[in-house]
Amino acid sequence: MNILKQIYEIYEYLFYRTYIWQLRLWGEKRLPEVAGLLLPTSLFTFVFVGPIVGVLHSLEVPNNEELGILLAVIFTFVAHRLFIINGQYLSIADKYRNETKEKQRQRMKLVWIFLAINLIWVIFCIFLFIKVIPPPSNADTSNKNPSPEYIEMLKDIRDRRAQ
Repeated sequence: MNILKQIYEIYEYLFYRTYIWQLRLWGEKRLPEVAGLLLPTSLFTFVFVGPIVGVLHSLEVPNNEELGILLAVIFTFVAHRLFIINGQYLSIADKYRNETKEKQRQRMKLVWIFLAINLIWVIFCIFLFIKVIPPPSNADTSNKNPSPEYIEMLKDIRDRRAQ
């Protein structure tokens, strides 16, 4: 359970840094809390939902893309409840507002390590889907050689055009 708490704190800090950056850049008029929510949500979708959809696709689970969209929407809803509802983003901003430069560097180091691990995970999943997991049986087989019957049909068409 401790690892989930650490991941949550990294997501929370990522939200905070994006929120503060957007707040400084545009002010309150551009809803910096929503922009702050987009980065952790996009990261979660790319890192966790993407591989799940890939596995479901390989297992030929019907409607796997819709399931992926549903998971992303559920996470967005949960993140909205955790970070934005009832001014949560203000208490998150207060929590980190007076952090020292050293503490900020430590937290950003954790965020960058987390992002690097996520990138390695995504590359591993892509490799896994390309090299290890076979494509579903209904996959596009256009890269296979054409059948002899098809070749004969093409030759007949070519010969008729020549006449």
